[in-house]
Amino acid sequence: MEVRVKSSRLVKPIDCRPSSSTGRVQIIPLTVFDKVTANLHAAVIFLFRQPHAPPSNANLERGLAEALSSYREFAGRLAADGDGSPVIVLNDAGALFVEATAELPLPLEPSPALRRFLPSTDGGDAGDAVAQVQLTRFACGSLAVGFSWHHRVADGHAAGNFLFAWGLACRGIPLQPPFRDRSAVAVVREPLEIRFDHRNTEYYFDADDDGYNFPIDDDVTMVKVHFTREFVADLRTESEAPTKFVAVAAQLWRAATRARGLSERETTHLVISVDGRKRTSPPLPGEYFGNLVLWAVPSAAAGDLVLQPLRHAASIIRQEIAKLDAGYFQSFVDFASSGVVETEKLVPSAEREGRSLWPGLDVASWQRLPFSEVDFGGGPPSMVMPPYVAVEGVVVILPGEGGGVDAYVNMFDRHADDFRRFCHCLD
Repeated sequence: MEVRVKSSRLVKPIDCRPSSSTGRVQIIPLTVFDKVTANLHAAVIFLFRQPHAPPSNANLERGLAEALSSYREFAGRLAADGDGSPVIVLNDAGALFVEATAELPLPLEPSPALRRFLPSTDGGDAGDAVAQVQLTRFACGSLAVGFSWHHRVADGHAAGNFLFAWGLACRGIPLQPPFRDRSAVAVVREPLEIRFDHRNTEYYFDADDDGYNFPIDDDVTMVKVHFTREFVADLRTESEAPTKFVAVAAQLWRAATRARGLSERETTHLVISVDGRKRTSPPLPGEYFGNLVLWAVPSAAAGDLVLQPLRHAASIIRQEIAKLDAGYFQSFVDFASSGVVETEKLVPSAEREGRSLWPGLDVASWQRLPFSEVDFGGGPPSMVMPPYVAVEGVVVILPGEGGGVDAYVNMFDRHADDFRRFCHCLD
């Protein structure tokens, strides 16, 4: 695959003025939700095929500059304050903007080659950019938009809102600023009331911990599984699941357990991202810009998971997600603000490193994110997909063609074929 970078520069907010004369520089402390998430860049790739490709890179650049005026965090930089605590510096330094061309057939297939559609940040100040964009034009006129952002600044919901706003700006539609009051999401109770075991869920003690490394010499394959609308309906019937997500997650969990060949007594688990915007008390606006995600962790013995009906797995998932109510989110705020994390030197579980999540899966749902509604001027994308990461056990679920569901699941090569087969088995 030949992808050639033509230009690379920083795009600043359209109303950016010298900070020394306007006093625009601001320091935004990270909340406990920002600090507990993964300390890395997350990413998404869009494909706009003709005749729906946006008309010009220049218009995309202008729209980006306008959107950054409303979402200044994505034009800022992460830094540390005088006490060493992480902060966002709103200095309008700009988002990285890369233009490239490609000569290869479409559509794009899940593979390590997808990394070429995201900006390279090797060397220079560009690697410090919170938001990074690469526009890759194909000879046929189609366009791939690779977008990455630092996860400690925004979760997927917030990033989706920004991308939607960027599309509005490209089409000349006025933008509404997001809700950005981070102090509203982490109000500590007096006295503290910690009711759940956050030490072993959102955090862990890393002494003698080597991450999730699993001793297997094999490459990681990103498997794309498409569930038709009819098959999803069958899954919901079989699983008695209240949502598409629960039904599909249960099916993927059982399929991965079978494909991996786990022993009957081995415990396997899911780590499911749960958006707290509607779960906090009071609920926060969907336009909140920042992180507001915690994780449900359903677990089961592998033997029970595969031998019991699908509704068994779905019931475990549903119960664990339901536990993350307003009380749970508030308990986390109290715990993370109590000083215990610093005193005991706890580490966010999201920062565990390794090339496999074995025997678990890390599941993120993009089904309710506005990614499929992003329109830069030529219509919605023909494809939305996650980037390739070489970590076994990563799962992303998103809307599929014809009302179905697509799942991108990272499996070791030796398990990929069996996993595909088990995904479409209802027994």
